[in-house]
Amino acid sequence: MASLSAEMLREFSGEDDLEKVSMVVLRGMNLSDAASLSLASNLTSVSLSHNSLTSLPLAAGALPSLTELNLNHNKLSSLSFAAACPALQRLWGAQNLFTSLAPLGACRGLTAVCVSGNLVEDLSNGFDTLKSLTRLEELELDGNPCSSIPSYRALCVDALKGLRILDGDAVQPAERDKAKHVAKYEARAEPSFYTHSDIQVPVGDSARRALRRPTTSHVHTAAYQATLRRRG
Repeated sequence: MASLSAEMLREFSGEDDLEKVSMVVLRGMNLSDAASLSLASNLTSVSLSHNSLTSLPLAAGALPSLTELNLNHNKLSSLSFAAACPALQRLWGAQNLFTSLAPLGACRGLTAVCVSGNLVEDLSNGFDTLKSLTRLEELELDGNPCSSIPSYRALCVDALKGLRILDGDAVQPAERDKAKHVAKYEARAEPSFYTHSDIQVPVGDSARRALRRPTTSHVHTAAYQATLRRRG
């Protein structure tokens, strides 16, 4: 594995003066360290996809002009590098190990975020961050644990009003209207159906809702059972 150096930046950008480097493509170079990106502080577009990066240690504001960043297919576990590029507009970070979207709140100008195939589980906390990205139009979350929950797509469409494309599919006006009703239904904490043991089994977000025992049905009362015995 290799570390990104000033010499590599010059070679792959074609610029001797790092201050003049605006774009660099370093795809599939088995890089494990790319901290030297900060040497080219005027970068606007960077591709580091298909490398072996586990972190991207950049100081806050280190790349103030960066608007496009491709980190697909690495081994990154945190989006903390977002603080280094506050002007970021398009981020590709598919097939990594991200567990939280919270750091993306530092990039309020994001219009497109692709983080499919990661380890994001908590969709509600993710919404807290994504809602702050008022320019967000494209989102890819498929392949994360959170995308397997019931009504995932409807919840995303309802929560993110400006979203035009979700997981590669356009959001239709009729779909947005339906999503409102789905979101309202999911928000209700009412029983949906009962098992024979009279224990409520909620649909949707069952892992986080406490089971409640409902009022006893008449079929289980002593009087009703006695009536059945007399009829027998």
